[in-house]
Amino acid sequence: MTDEPRLAILCARLGADTDPVRAVPAVRSMADRVVARLRSGDPVLEDDFDEIEDELMRAGYAAGLSSTRIYRPLLGDGRPVLEFLACPGGRCSRVELPDAPAECAVFAAPMTRTRLAS
Repeated sequence: MTDEPRLAILCARLGADTDPVRAVPAVRSMADRVVARLRSGDPVLEDDFDEIEDELMRAGYAAGLSSTRIYRPLLGDGRPVLEFLACPGGRCSRVELPDAPAECAVFAAPMTRTRLAS
């Protein structure tokens, strides 16, 4: 079973060139193995994310797979945003506002534009 919150964070952090998930070779190697398994349809377990977090800690990054940025709220101007970008593989809970294209680093594909049902 996939740990969706940590998968969403891993995806976002893989997209940032200077993030330790990409910049630390041992962590990147583990993340690449998780990505390969997801792309092939294999399940990724909590233990896989725990191993990545352990390696981040060994490299001096105590935050593990916690969010490294503040996400923008889905509400603005008092009106709800009716569209968002979502995981193209339908495997995690990551969402982004549709104001700029976003890439899913796990599936190496653009995030999918999704409209909320009214």
